[in-house]
Amino acid sequence: MERRRRSIFEYIDELRSRFEELFNEFEERFERPMSNFEKRCLEPLTEIKETPSEIIVTVDLPCVRKEDVKLHATENMLTIEALMYRKIKFDKLKAIYHKTEFQSYHKTVRLPSLVDPENARARFKHGILEVRLPKKYKAYDIKID
Repeated sequence: MERRRRSIFEYIDELRSRFEELFNEFEERFERPMSNFEKRCLEPLTEIKETPSEIIVTVDLPCVRKEDVKLHATENMLTIEALMYRKIKFDKLKAIYHKTEFQSYHKTVRLPSLVDPENARARFKHGILEVRLPKKYKAYDIKID
């Protein structure tokens, strides 16, 4: 069995893709604060996975009911908003805002690839939200002269 050698361009594409993933992950973790005290909202823990056909976003939303979750998606962004049925207060923290009661979650994530938001699916079970967004592939018919 003969193995096909990869071209330098395939290696470059793979390296570029890995760099974009790392950069997006870094940006998501450090670009925004984990909470907004004025709005009394927390930023939920989020994991983004990319498969060949879709982007899977998993979000941890404790103290939230399914009917209190709102999702908005574009081709490259997903926004999650959720109201808590019980306010969260961090009494144990000796911080300036330790008496703040958080009552919602909010997060906007940049997606690593363009997606088709109209065909996205979501499910919510035991405080875990999973959003599956199929990738958008640009394909065009080419007319032959």
